Amino acid sequence: MRAESPQAKIIGLAMSLVLLFGGMMSCGVMAAVKKGVDKAEDTVIGAVRNKLEKFIRNKVTLLVLDGLAPAGKVKLAIRIFDLIMLAGKIPGTGGKGGLANSLVLGAPAAKNAKDQDYSCKEVPPTLLAAQLYAESKYDPTVTSPAKAMGISQFIQGTWDAKAVDGNGDGKRDIWDIEDAIPSAAKYDCELAKSVRGVPGDPIRNMLAAYNAGPYAVIHHKGVPPFRETNNYVNSIMPLYESFGEIEADAGAGGGASTPLGEQIVLYARKEVNAGYPYIWGGDGPDANERGYDCSGLVIYAVKQARQKLGLPAITLPRTSQAQWSAADNSHFRKVDYSDLRAGDIIYLWSTRVGTSGGPDHVVIYAGNNEILEASSPKNGLRKMPLNSIHDNYWTNKIAVKRVS
Repeated sequence: MRAESPQAKIIGLAMSLVLLFGGMMSCGVMAAVKKGVDKAEDTVIGAVRNKLEKFIRNKVTLLVLDGLAPAGKVKLAIRIFDLIMLAGKIPGTGGKGGLANSLVLGAPAAKNAKDQDYSCKEVPPTLLAAQLYAESKYDPTVTSPAKAMGISQFIQGTWDAKAVDGNGDGKRDIWDIEDAIPSAAKYDCELAKSVRGVPGDPIRNMLAAYNAGPYAVIHHKGVPPFRETNNYVNSIMPLYESFGEIEADAGAGGGASTPLGEQIVLYARKEVNAGYPYIWGGDGPDANERGYDCSGLVIYAVKQARQKLGLPAITLPRTSQAQWSAADNSHFRKVDYSDLRAGDIIYLWSTRVGTSGGPDHVVIYAGNNEILEASSPKNGLRKMPLNSIHDNYWTNKIAVKRVS
């Protein structure tokens, strides 16, 4: 459904930035741009980038920034966009170097940014963009009543302890977006690491730790029941999800998802974001407690999605093994992993049980190289990068089925 390739979109953005930044870039930096474009060609979904860039540009244009002409606001918006993409990683590229620091920071800053990778899986660019908007509305000059300053709204003490020199100029300037944005990503990632073993959605847990502190999240085994903390998390998640809704437009193999696949993702994501627990044998609303195991989450999301679209109900087998071994039919069939699309069901075999029998785990592909899963009593329901299914715990045997 994309009229042009991701490479073409990135090159188009690069050329617009060349016009804006004029003589900033040397031949060596232009070579770095080409390298970043080549690296991102097959991994960056242009629709997500375009939506995010348009949102930031529109919001910055609305700001009252003394002495800054409309053209300057556009230039500022694109700088913010690229810094967010760098600090939160260009999806799938591994973060270091790449398009953003080549285009925006110039050669010295690009070198510094390349040497310092502040990103992590819990803080994608879309989340960082949503958080910064909630904090400052992208205004790099704002000071809050609590004396939080700049686009990332650090208070001075936290800034002194956590800030980084993002652009390599030898200073850590709270008002400089080239320092403040990577500092926000680094701080978020430190918090995410501190609560990484806590049950529930790691992104919600990270945001809660930002607001209430890591100890509160660890003590309450998830987002603590504080009104301020829940309001903070819930103010960011809808905007983050709005950037991510179009992530289901393409799968890892580039094929367009179906309306049913998109609905499966949306219903599964809703349960993951709600922070429901992992319960063995759980498959949705219950008189006593709402929770899921891995196959139960699949059954619930498929049932709700088909009902939403007015499609006939189907009964999926209760376990991952039975789902995988069920004969193909017009509503549930095997597809090749290379054709993976949002809403597809992925079956995994762990090294613990081997590949001689059926799969012992099942997840939902959410688009944009992400999965949704009911993981375990320890990890709960969560969103994870697609490449997590290739770690050493899992065998190389991976299989996919599609609901239609």
